[in-house]
Amino acid sequence: MDYFGAIETALGKKVEMKMLPLQLSEVPDKYTNVTDLVEQFQYKPATPVY
Repeated sequence: MDYFGAIETALGKKVEMKMLPLQLSEVPDKYTNVTDLVEQFQYKPATPVY
């Protein structure tokens, strides 16, 4: 939500948010398996996926 705070500061206005439940097209959990990437290319990403 820091993104919205930055917008509020830049515009000098309060952001009005409506927090809705997840929609059918949204993915609640995100993860990846990079085992093949590490084995084939000896590359291991350092950026976490949340």
